[in-house]
Amino acid sequence: MGEKGIAMLSVILVLLISIVLLNGLMAMTVTEVKIAMNDQHEAQSIYLAEAGNEIAIDHLYNNPYFRGELLNLSTFDKPIHLGEGRINSIKIENSSPNIRLTSEGEVGGIKRKISLLVKVTVVEEEEITEIFINKIKWLYAF
Repeated sequence: MGEKGIAMLSVILVLLISIVLLNGLMAMTVTEVKIAMNDQHEAQSIYLAEAGNEIAIDHLYNNPYFRGELLNLSTFDKPIHLGEGRINSIKIENSSPNIRLTSEGEVGGIKRKISLLVKVTVVEEEEITEIFINKIKWLYAF
């Protein structure tokens, strides 16, 4: 008579152990997915910051003597949205003898800043003004 419930207890014990193991596996899976999303957002933020520096280079082709902020969220409340992220700031500043371009990209709350040193050469001839911009060095600041 004392052995009638032993099978039921064994099944319940096996179910409890299975549930605990599955919960552990689910927690690990959810953590890995979050890590992968953060890595993806970090890479996208870097690409957006690089795109901001390319926008600055394009601006320098049109105005090679410009120095200042093209975009700053403190003074300009509409960042440049690209895909899932945005470019928060673009700065062009003197870094003698070169020019430092700095841009910040943000995706999913992850922000990355990148600076680029460039050299701008303006050759003015009779009827043509040529502008050469040489990329010297990328500076990644995370």
